[in-house]
Amino acid sequence: YQQTNADPSYDGACKFTQQITKFVAKGDAAGLSLYVHYPFAFTRDGVQTQVSSPKEFVRLYDEIMTESAKRDIFQADPSQLFTNWGGYMVGNGSVWFSQVPSGDYVITAINDLKETEQPAVK
Repeated sequence: YQQTNADPSYDGACKFTQQITKFVAKGDAAGLSLYVHYPFAFTRDGVQTQVSSPKEFVRLYDEIMTESAKRDIFQADPSQLFTNWGGYMVGNGSVWFSQVPSGDYVITAINDLKETEQPAVK
């Protein structure tokens, strides 16, 4: 399911994607940690880990934000987000985020997708 650019929540989601991309490009773990919904789960090497606070997110940032996750984020087109009942997906599934009742967007999951898990680019 892909929403259209005419949907205001989709426009907000596109802007949020651009914002998190900037945090990742700067390596700003503290800044990014403020846009995460806690408890937060990240998956690396098939193992899911729970993170309970921004402080813990910053401490684990290098484990959370792997090179493959960064690459997926940087290659994603913010205007081409996939969305379903679970929220919005960035790239090939490295980052998932949702809109909360306040209207803000929060990251709900970050996954380390290995090259073999990435869909083929056509």
